[in-house]
Amino acid sequence: MPKLRPAAGWAALTAVSLVSAVLIGCAQTTPLLNQPLAWTPTNTLNLGITRSQGTPATVRFEAFGDTAANPALVGENLEQATPLLVTTADPVGPFVTRHLQQLFAQAGYAPGGANADRVISGNVQKFFVSERDNYRGNVVLAIVVRDRSGNVVWQGTAWGMNQTFGRSYHIDNYQQVLSDALIDAADNLLKNPDLRQALALKN
Repeated sequence: MPKLRPAAGWAALTAVSLVSAVLIGCAQTTPLLNQPLAWTPTNTLNLGITRSQGTPATVRFEAFGDTAANPALVGENLEQATPLLVTTADPVGPFVTRHLQQLFAQAGYAPGGANADRVISGNVQKFFVSERDNYRGNVVLAIVVRDRSGNVVWQGTAWGMNQTFGRSYHIDNYQQVLSDALIDAADNLLKNPDLRQALALKN
């Protein structure tokens, strides 16, 4: 067998090394399974939203349910033929509830206990990020607002979206987009004039 010339031998060795590096890189892709939910937004609530006339109600958020088909599945990377999944071991409903309570407090609706003026409950219908050329997060919430007597004073659906670029299949980007999409959902809720009216007490 003829010997490779030095240049050709070096080129062949380099090619083999590059292929090996790619294969090793793929093999070392760590699945993002049972990841924690983390509150890492880059956006802030739109505090310029004008409330309806009247005293803002105190609100109590009851723990949201989760009606997604697979509540643990919160994202997927679709850059390859076989999707790479992102799952969480944390319950999504309580996570959403806790941060909605904080966001509404920032907007002027103070947290209330057992005697809160309004009780807000609901279900998380979607809490998910699709990653291809970028990260696209979507949050869909079904909301019910009741007064102190238990009467429904408002109900509806809130949508939130966010997208960003970033390192492929990286948990920080999924967490950020989900956090910002939830802020967007809260913004859209607080822009709703009927909801604002339901959260305003008559003077």
